[in-house]
Amino acid sequence: MRPRPVFQPDPDTRFVVEPAGVRLVHGQSETTLGYPEAAIWDMAVRGYDLARIVDLLRHIIGVTPAHAEQVVFDTLQMLSERGFGSREKADD
Repeated sequence: MRPRPVFQPDPDTRFVVEPAGVRLVHGQSETTLGYPEAAIWDMAVRGYDLARIVDLLRHIIGVTPAHAEQVVFDTLQMLSERGFGSREKADD
């Protein structure tokens, strides 16, 4: 059985990859995610589970698992608070 994704993008959120990162638009809210937040967005919307995102991110940015976990948590929390989607709290 495949693990549940940790983030569900809002169906009304639109995004486009740009040279500076990923631009997200939802209603009147808009933001551009730089690196590594853009990578987290990409993995999350593809349905990767939390453990996989953290493991890949720690290798990508060369940090400890605890640091990578905090970056992922903070990014998903920010995206949720701005209305771009919702975090799956059960996977914490």
